[in-house]
Amino acid sequence: MFKKRDAAPAQGCLHCKGTHWVSDCPSATDEQKKAAREAFKERMARRRDAEASKMKRALGDGEDLAPMHVAFNGVVTMPYFQDNGTKYNVIPRRIVEELQQACPDVKVERLRKPIDGKAVGGAI
Repeated sequence: MFKKRDAAPAQGCLHCKGTHWVSDCPSATDEQKKAAREAFKERMARRRDAEASKMKRALGDGEDLAPMHVAFNGVVTMPYFQDNGTKYNVIPRRIVEELQQACPDVKVERLRKPIDGKAVGGAI
């Protein structure tokens, strides 16, 4: 069984932008709640697909790096965000795996002490 979250969503209700979840929205009908959730899912899917399409690729010989991208060992690229205020840099596991496939001599080391982090907006 799912436990309902206590805090309101960071961007507010999907229907009215109030400080509650769309499932608790007093001004939305069941149909409007369902439509708001579906529209949100579609936006997230489009965003995820757009990020995936530009997330990583191999850098060709003599090819310049795209603006706001970083290359790992000159073969795997991904976008980066300058000075976002964090103390740590995180590389997604799929980028590390792609880098290991392209450069088998790359070694991964575990941190001695795990770093607890929190995503922007409080997402897990």
